[in-house]
Amino acid sequence: MQIKPTPTVITAWIANYVPEKDVFFLTEEQYKKLTKYVRHSCDAY
Repeated sequence: MQIKPTPTVITAWIANYVPEKDVFFLTEEQYKKLTKYVRHSCDAY
């Protein structure tokens, strides 16, 4: 049995499971800023 999702279902999957930004495509400078932000955010707790 093969199930073929409709284009609407595929679009919904993409919207739910594909991140808007992927850390693998960050520049080194953006990565540094992100890690600094995350560390600072975690320190607040």
